Amino acid sequence: MKNTYDKSRAEQLVPLLEVIVAEILDRTRQAKDLERTREAQVEGQRPSPAELERRAALAVQRRGIQMAIRELEGLGCVVDEQDLTRVYIPGTDGKIDRGFSWQSGEKNVRVVTTQPGGS
Repeated sequence: MKNTYDKSRAEQLVPLLEVIVAEILDRTRQAKDLERTREAQVEGQRPSPAELERRAALAVQRRGIQMAIRELEGLGCVVDEQDLTRVYIPGTDGKIDRGFSWQSGEKNVRVVTTQPGGS
């Protein structure tokens, strides 16, 4: 069964979307920090204990990001891969391109308008 939302119902999602997107952004920042501090591994040499901890922490962050994205998908929503602060919400027919968009920090959703010739 598809999730469908009218504008009122879509706006009721905003507090939940805010929390989920904040988690995605926080975990993304942490993952980038961990990636920046990764040690270059010399072939044939075992990674240091600190590097193993960083790899484990990075895996935890990546898994958390995927779980948060799946939570959005469970609501029928899609996170914009180019802008992780934007979420698309399906409309009354269950289609994203006829639904709503929400940007982190905003209190309201916006009606998605498709460009002529666009999808």
